[in-house]
Amino acid sequence: MYNCICRYHSNSNGKNRRQTPSSVLHFFNAPPNISEADLSQTISKAVKDVDPKIIIKMFPPKGTEARSSSGLVEFTDMAIAVEVIMAVNHWPIKCESSKFPYLLRLCFSSLPKGIAN
Repeated sequence: MYNCICRYHSNSNGKNRRQTPSSVLHFFNAPPNISEADLSQTISKAVKDVDPKIIIKMFPPKGTEARSSSGLVEFTDMAIAVEVIMAVNHWPIKCESSKFPYLLRLCFSSLPKGIAN
C-alpha cells in the first residue's frame, strides 16, 4: 500500500545520515595523490585561524587504482571544525591526472575525539 506522505520524499533521503557537530571531520573526494601536508595547506589557505595542530589520518586506498582519497581531520575545538566545514566543503583541488578539479567534501564524523591518532 502506498502512503500519500511518502510521495514527497525520495528513497535517496534515507541515505542522508545526520551527525551532530564534532571536532572530527570526515573528508572524501580528494585527489588520490594528495598528501597530509597538501590537505593541511588547503585548509589553512581557506581558513586563516586554523590551529596548526590539526591531526590528519588518511584512509588506505580501496583497490590498486584509487580514484580518490579519504580520511579524518581532527581539530582542537569544535568551533574551528564548524568554520572549516563551512569554508572548505566543495573546495576545488586541481590534479594533473584529471582535467576537472576534485571537489573536496567534508562532513562531521561520528567517531569520538582522539580517534584520528
